[in-house]
Amino acid sequence: MSRRHHPTFVPTDGDHALAAALGPKAAWLPTDDGVWAVSGPLWPTPAFALMQAVWDYDPRQAHARLRRRIRTSAPVTPLDHAAAQVAAKRVAYVPPGQGTPPPVVDLTSVARTAAGRWSEALVPASSRLDDPTRLDGWLDAPVGPLATRDRPLLAAVVDADGAVLLAARNTAGTNRTRHAEVNLVAAWAARTGGPLPPGARVVCTLRPCRMCAAMLLHGHAGGLDVVFLHDDPGRLAQGTALDGIARRHPPPGGPG
Repeated sequence: MSRRHHPTFVPTDGDHALAAALGPKAAWLPTDDGVWAVSGPLWPTPAFALMQAVWDYDPRQAHARLRRRIRTSAPVTPLDHAAAQVAAKRVAYVPPGQGTPPPVVDLTSVARTAAGRWSEALVPASSRLDDPTRLDGWLDAPVGPLATRDRPLLAAVVDADGAVLLAARNTAGTNRTRHAEVNLVAAWAARTGGPLPPGARVVCTLRPCRMCAAMLLHGHAGGLDVVFLHDDPGRLAQGTALDGIARRHPPPGGPG
């Protein structure tokens, strides 16, 4: 089956004017209710922050709204492209230019609040995780309010000695950006102000999707090791940035 062709994106004069008006760390989305925008230092990127804010601000209509192309005045990262495949549709860079920008609905405060909701996903965890399969035993751990569609998926970061540094679960029932791995990296960044430590191992319930793979690579300091317990046959878990890095435990056909 041939892939659907999308016309080449050509920014409007209004897009160029918004890039100039909002500054070099901004993202915006044309909607039927005007232009929704975020700007300023936002974790991890303006485009990702906008996706997360739209899902928090209007979860019922977010899917339909985010089928339109996100524009950003910041460089588009591999994370932006991967997250758009999972939680939005498309994202494109727009350089600043002349013109009169249209009025915007400023979602920056929503984005900052959304980024701080990682605490809802933290899971009480054992002090050690010598055997990755023990991760499944934490699925019933108490956590903050969950939507009925939140799948019981976890991600944990452990050090070279097997000590559990942090664990988080999926809370994507009403916000498609809140996969377990995204929550884990967000929580780590919020707590430490930096990336996952060099040589850290991330243990996941499910093979990371393209967004989560890109997030783990975006938010680590080198030497990343990723282990997952269950395969994911879905297309968004195939051809990810972790191909050749992430591995299944136990391997197919190995001891259960």
